[in-house]
Amino acid sequence: MSSAVDSNIAALQQCGDILRIQEEACNILKNKLQATREHAVPHEDFQSLEQELECEKADHQQTRRELEGERERARLAESELAILRRQLSREKTTFENAFGLLKLQALRDSSKAEDLLAKCSVLEALCAQKDEELGSKEQVIEKLQIRLKGVEESYRQEMMEVQVQAQQDAYIASHLRLQEARKSRGKKQQRKC
Repeated sequence: MSSAVDSNIAALQQCGDILRIQEEACNILKNKLQATREHAVPHEDFQSLEQELECEKADHQQTRRELEGERERARLAESELAILRRQLSREKTTFENAFGLLKLQALRDSSKAEDLLAKCSVLEALCAQKDEELGSKEQVIEKLQIRLKGVEESYRQEMMEVQVQAQQDAYIASHLRLQEARKSRGKKQQRKC
């Protein structure tokens, strides 16, 4: 009977040892679970961030399309400016040639001097008018150039912002993937135990 009691005592001691080991394992698992929860991102926050990222991507694409439109308008404005400059140059050359010829003809033909002087004064007035038109067209050209520089600067600024946003998005995505991987590793370890 004493051997049965001894074996019962030994069995009870072994059961006690097993219970202590299981308690320690449970405490370790509880600590790991608590640490995992502290570093985990709630699923709602992740979904919210993912939706914000999609909105940012859509906004970025819209901005890029608008920027391309502005670039195209700027290119058209530049080509129109070049055409206007060539046209103004031709008109100015034509006017100067005609004016010079009329003056020479007036000097050669004394009988038509008065008529020619009248024509010269008309042409001078026309020249002054053309100079004013040229001045106003040059002002338009300068305004368009300033506007073009503003569009280019805005484009550069937007591209810098887009690059910064892309880097931030990449960082957030990698951070979320890392947290998700840690979370899934923690769940796998819980299942093993």
